[in-house]
Amino acid sequence: MGFTKDQLNRFKPWFVGLNLGLAKLKKLDVDAGLGLDIHFLNKAHEQGIEILELEIPTSQMEMLASLPENIQMDYLSYTLGEYTKIDSTFHEVLDAWQNGDTERTNTLSRVKMRELEDEMPGMEEYYNRMFCEREKQIAEKIEGYMDDEEGRIYFIIVGAFHLVGDDGLLKMLEDNGYKIKQLKETTHEEK
Repeated sequence: MGFTKDQLNRFKPWFVGLNLGLAKLKKLDVDAGLGLDIHFLNKAHEQGIEILELEIPTSQMEMLASLPENIQMDYLSYTLGEYTKIDSTFHEVLDAWQNGDTERTNTLSRVKMRELEDEMPGMEEYYNRMFCEREKQIAEKIEGYMDDEEGRIYFIIVGAFHLVGDDGLLKMLEDNGYKIKQLKETTHEEK
């Protein structure tokens, strides 16, 4: 990233880890401004559609900043370990997402983190805060929207890693009685 060791020592480990990953993605010419969330936020703004946040934009950073230093160090170690693999991992995850392969998406994200818990014990706490705790709060908000007495329709966007796994958001909603159905791409022949 062009920083000296002394410059990096001024930052908390979570901040270095987060920026290391973002810097690597930038080297891959991945523009975070082209994500689906930004696309639909822009469309909503253009059409004057009300936007309800599932969590405040800074909540992920606040969560990372609140982690004890040993957990931040494990997160940084995880990020450093993944740094050289980000090119291939990013394309694998993108391919799995584009093909609706939730099992592969789960394996490349959540399962991968859980497998590191023995060598990096802080990853369990990181995982619980990054996914489980946030998803519980998000699920409660979604359930509130679904109970809307006015019958409004909500279009909800969350990151793909929150949707997958036995402890992911969709499973949580399903366990609470909601019917979950993954849509598939339709071809011209099916229309």
